[in-house]
Amino acid sequence: MRNKVSNHASLQGLFSCMIVIGCCLLMTTTTLAQNKHAAKETISFTDQKWADVLKLAKQKGRVIFVDAYAAWCGPCKDLKKQTFTNAKVTAYFNAHFISVSMDMEKGEGLTFANQFAVDSYPTLLFIDSNGRVLRKSEGFLDAGQLLALASQANSKNYLSQ
Repeated sequence: MRNKVSNHASLQGLFSCMIVIGCCLLMTTTTLAQNKHAAKETISFTDQKWADVLKLAKQKGRVIFVDAYAAWCGPCKDLKKQTFTNAKVTAYFNAHFISVSMDMEKGEGLTFANQFAVDSYPTLLFIDSNGRVLRKSEGFLDAGQLLALASQANSKNYLSQ
């Protein structure tokens, strides 16, 4: 009799332990899925060549937003993690701009940096389809600051000057 009680108690303990482990796994999986989904929300950057970006901006009648960065730049990384993933920033930029993120120390970025006098990072530029700089900002911006700058660059009055 004692053996049956002992075995029964062991099975109950094992069953309880399995339930706790199952709940923990379920919560972990749900949290990871939510974090993975949140990480996907960001500005949609094109990887087209600069000449093609200018053509696309003309076709769509949009201003070009350029994130000019360097791979080693801490504030550039913060901008990508914090500001570019803000829901309001993402929605506004994806609806109103052709966005480009370019490493100024590689490939086409070297020429771009010389052409647009980019010498500090991050540098954010708003450029019309003719290649004219409408607005330029150097350094980290939070979501509110970036939206204000973008709104100025995208205003009809500013574009007609």
